[in-house]
Amino acid sequence: MDLGLAGKTALVSGSYRGTGLVIARHLAAEGVRVFVHGLAPGQAERAVAEIGSGEPVTGDITCSAVIARSEGEPLTLMEAVTTDAA
Repeated sequence: MDLGLAGKTALVSGSYRGTGLVIARHLAAEGVRVFVHGLAPGQAERAVAEIGSGEPVTGDITCSAVIARSEGEPLTLMEAVTTDAA
């Protein structure tokens, strides 16, 4: 399915497992630059390895410093943000 999202950037919270992981996987398959999120060290990195692409983000994403760490890019460059509350 082509959602017309290729080349866009998205942050998927809680995407290290479950529904968030499925969302991140599908967005990556569509050509989206996906920031994969986990709270604990290693969670996001394992999910990125499973997906085969993406950029890991670890920590409290309500803190802009965590987002700013991602290659120095500001949050305003995110074109989509999805939340996956357990």
